[in-house]
Amino acid sequence: MPVDVCGHEWELEEWLTTWVAEDAQALLQALEKEDVELSVALTDDAGIRQLNQSWRDKEAPTDVLSFPQDFPGLLGDLVISVDTAQVQADQRNHS
Repeated sequence: MPVDVCGHEWELEEWLTTWVAEDAQALLQALEKEDVELSVALTDDAGIRQLNQSWRDKEAPTDVLSFPQDFPGLLGDLVISVDTAQVQADQRNHS
C-alpha cells in the first residue's frame, strides 16, 4: 500500500512527509484498501485555488481536492490545503 506524499510547488520537511504517509497508510488499512496506491500533495491556499480553477472552474481555495484514478491498484490523488486545514482546525479547537 504505497502512499506518496509531496508538496505542491514547495518542499516538505521529512517529519511531515512521514507523518502524513503513516496516517494515510493507517486509514487505508482500516478501510481494507491495502493493495492500492495513494498520492497526497500538500499545498497552500494559492496552490489549491489554482488547481480548483483549472479542474473545477471555481476561483477560490478549498480544503481538499480529490482525483480518483480509473486504473487497477491506483486509488487516486488527494491535494490538501494546509492553510485551510489550519483554519478549520482552529475553528474546531483541534491541533
